[in-house]
Amino acid sequence: TILKQPTLLGYSLTGRIQPRMERLVAAGVSPGKITVGISMSEAKFQQWLSSSQMRKVKHWTLLKDLSFSEEEFNAMQKELPDLSSWNVPSLRSWIGYLKRELGSSDEGLKDVLIS
Repeated sequence: TILKQPTLLGYSLTGRIQPRMERLVAAGVSPGKITVGISMSEAKFQQWLSSSQMRKVKHWTLLKDLSFSEEEFNAMQKELPDLSSWNVPSLRSWIGYLKRELGSSDEGLKDVLIS
C-alpha cells in the first residue's frame, strides 16, 4: 500500500491511519481501500464509508435471495475483495449471466460460487 500511495507516510499513524483502518474493518470494507479514504476530509470519509456499507447491505440482500448464509457471504467477500466495489445492477447481471452460461438454478449457482 505504501508503494502505491507514499503520501500515507505523511499521515499520523495513531491520529489518522489507525482510526480510519479500524472503522474500515468494522464496516466490513477491505483494509486495502485505506488508500482511497485516507486523504479525504473527515466528512467525505464518513460519507464514503456509509455508501460502502450501504452497498454491502444491498449485496447481502441480493445474495441472501440466493440462500447464501452470512458466513458464505463473508467467505465470498474474502475471496473476491473487489465485490464490494460492484454496484448491485452489475452484480445482478453477473449472477444472471452465470446462471444462463452454467444452465444452473439458484442453488446450483450458489454451490459453484462457494466451492
